[in-house]
Amino acid sequence: TLRSVGLFPRFFLRIRRAMSSGNDTAGIIVIGDEILRGDIRDTNVYHICSRLRAVGIRVERVSIIPDVVPVIAEEVRKFSSSYSYVFTSGGVGPTHDDVTYESVARAFDEDVFVHPEVLASFQTLYGPRSGADLAISKFATVPRSSKILFGDIQRPGRVI
Repeated sequence: TLRSVGLFPRFFLRIRRAMSSGNDTAGIIVIGDEILRGDIRDTNVYHICSRLRAVGIRVERVSIIPDVVPVIAEEVRKFSSSYSYVFTSGGVGPTHDDVTYESVARAFDEDVFVHPEVLASFQTLYGPRSGADLAISKFATVPRSSKILFGDIQRPGRVI
């Protein structure tokens, strides 16, 4: 799966500049069957929590959930009505179980589409590869209202 932690330094700088009060809260949703099974260890929550604390945002809840669209959609919906910021970790990539973007879209009754600029960025990064078009297309499929934040080519970022 695509790890978007690399975009956080710039993102947290933007949060620091935009903060209007010290009452901002955050919720973190970690998505992945492999974490729930104990196959891999989550390493993102510590990083996200420490960076948020450094800019004055209080993390109030962390949830670890499976790669199941209705479960993710419901958790995103609940978190977005409860916290100033919602972060997701996991479930973004080219495989069948990477369903975070689809789930976020469903949480807000939106459709997804292949974003042309994101698609072009991945095509530039990976070039023409046999059989890779579908995987690249999946990386570029985002909720329609997404605002895309482009970092450098190795760390594309998305705000949904």
